[in-house]
Amino acid sequence: MRRLLTWLGTGVSFVVIKAVPFLVAAQFRVIGVLVLVTGALFTVHLLKNMSTDTTAITNGAFVVIASLAALSFAACRSIPDPPDHQDRFRYAGERLLHGALFALYASILKYAAFALYSGLLWDPAPDIKAQGINVAGFLSSFSFGFATHATYGGVSALHRVLFLRVGRRRPFL
Repeated sequence: MRRLLTWLGTGVSFVVIKAVPFLVAAQFRVIGVLVLVTGALFTVHLLKNMSTDTTAITNGAFVVIASLAALSFAACRSIPDPPDHQDRFRYAGERLLHGALFALYASILKYAAFALYSGLLWDPAPDIKAQGINVAGFLSSFSFGFATHATYGGVSALHRVLFLRVGRRRPFL
């Protein structure tokens, strides 16, 4: 019985060691696609609701993307070797920072439109007010789409370098 369990344990560990890198790579790809799909859905939501206040979405996206950029830059500084991995972390951080800036632009555009047309500074005609808010909403959605694209690139680059580092010590489970 002991031999059977040892044989089964050896076989299972062999399968796990061979299957885990594939599963980790598949998970990284799925997460990258989920980031892109989620961003696209929120972009469509912003386009459908151009005249409503959606700054909570863009502010939340800014916080998350900026945090990922900060983590990428911190990983770049903390990893001494190889230099190629430092460069990859830096590249991912730059892409994520670019995405965070676009999310911030989207939020500023939408907030500025609502602040300007709310009657605090001046009271425009209703037609001008509606058109101005719609234009700002469209530009905000466009900027959020760019943020989604840059974030997808940053998260994909981050996953690629993390996948290279996942197997540096055995066993990695």
